[in-house]
Amino acid sequence: MDVELDIKRTLGSFRKAVDQITSEKATTLRTTRIYFVPAAKLKPKKIAAIRKAHRMTQESFASALNVPRATIASWETGRKKPSGAALRLLELVDRQPELLERGIERSFDSGLLA
Repeated sequence: MDVELDIKRTLGSFRKAVDQITSEKATTLRTTRIYFVPAAKLKPKKIAAIRKAHRMTQESFASALNVPRATIASWETGRKKPSGAALRLLELVDRQPELLERGIERSFDSGLLA
């Protein structure tokens, strides 16, 4: 009996979907927009402080952020400035250090770091 009810409900839902698709009445969709505040620009000393707070070398910090070591060095000396996703990632690592720590743990667990 339960199976029969489930089949009837499923067929009913299917019929409603077919009716919606084939009807001439336009279907409206709800759209939600989410706006994010841009990541704040970081000074070279702040970038170095974030790295040092994790007690990491430029090499290991670069590996964790998936960028070349030279990029970290350039950010910390002010020759280059992080932008876009890199700024957001640095902001997240600064505000939630456990994100970086979990990434390092997963690297050890997967055998990427020994």
